[in-house]
Amino acid sequence: MIKKNIISAFSIYPYDKSSEGIVNKNWIDILLKKDIDLKILTSGGNNKNAIQKVLSYIYKMSKGARLTLPVFVYKTINKLCVKLFKKTLHNSLWVKFNEKQLLKNITGVEVVWGRVLPIISLSPIVRVYQKVKFPYIVNINDPLIIGKDDLHKISLEEKVLIATKTSAQAWTFPSLRLANCISSLYGLDKNRCFVIPHAMEENKTLYKRNSSSKKVNILYTGTFYKSAFTDELQEGLKVFCSSELFENVNFTFVLSQYDDDSIQWLKKTIPKVCLKFKLDREEVVGLIKLHDCMLVVDAESHKDLLKGKLVEAISFGIPVFAATYKSSIMDKVVLEYGGVSSYQDHKGDVYSKLEGLIRSIQDESFFTEFYTQRKQVLFKISEENIFSMTKEISEFAYNRFHNLNIEISPEKLKEKYNWP
Repeated sequence: MIKKNIISAFSIYPYDKSSEGIVNKNWIDILLKKDIDLKILTSGGNNKNAIQKVLSYIYKMSKGARLTLPVFVYKTINKLCVKLFKKTLHNSLWVKFNEKQLLKNITGVEVVWGRVLPIISLSPIVRVYQKVKFPYIVNINDPLIIGKDDLHKISLEEKVLIATKTSAQAWTFPSLRLANCISSLYGLDKNRCFVIPHAMEENKTLYKRNSSSKKVNILYTGTFYKSAFTDELQEGLKVFCSSELFENVNFTFVLSQYDDDSIQWLKKTIPKVCLKFKLDREEVVGLIKLHDCMLVVDAESHKDLLKGKLVEAISFGIPVFAATYKSSIMDKVVLEYGGVSSYQDHKGDVYSKLEGLIRSIQDESFFTEFYTQRKQVLFKISEENIFSMTKEISEFAYNRFHNLNIEISPEKLKEKYNWP
């Protein structure tokens, strides 16, 4: 019987403010609400352990923008470490420390989860497994950053993943397409590749349109991906901003990663665009609650991915406008949810779909159907459903490892957990 879950996740918010960190924290918080016995191996946080405090300090040095004396010392030592061991100083120490922590906590009554990216989350698991065997599950949220310089060579990241091929009990992904892609590339058992959508904190009060409001407030949050903000998207937004409808619309962009070109792109495209930079998550959540529509944008190379920002928008029950590609994961989820998808490779589609959505939002009858339709997707990403998936896949991994009776075959479990 499983009595404990151990999670190796290098990135967890707020220590790591990346989208990966946010997704990991939300998933862990769901488990904690159920009083699950957890041991978490991560890159930082409010740790009392002296070694972890040192690791946290070193991690801060690695992120230091100003060249203070401690940052200079760190960078000098780090260069030497990378040259000799092909890893940063912090990452080398992190793997060694958490390898010891994991080894100390393996008792035979737990399941271990490795949360990728980054791939370093798996390193302690792979190392300890060589010394003592235990059931573990690999969660992969994004494609690996593959550094091939030759078709016959593989990157360090791939080597770590391939090491799980014969020892992991299961792999989980946020979309079926990503599961099929990764399993095909590295020869993973497809029947043991399951889908668990990104986890988001459940909102008790969902979006409801203020019928007295004449303005429609549209919000974008996150990174300005140059590959996603295409010429067709820009042209569609420009045409919309020159239309009469634009007078009733406000655009706000909250950017976490950007450059001067990104800012100029937005200012050139959307007159009087409101720009905000690097807000705390609590501030972003506050803004989402004040808006009527979330803009989400897909790069063509991201068609197999479930974006965390999309799931975040859905968790608030807010209407979604997607600039994506036909039959992408984003397209599938947005349409099922009751939002609007426009296709960046279809000329004029961004403008026509955006115009249609704004007219719909200004018509109260649109929301009668939307409030009903969104329920099915809200259930699929609900905390209760995410917990149920996690629990059942954990039990499958534990039972398979210990050669116990498996109530549901891997094929049937895959049929159950294959959305989106």
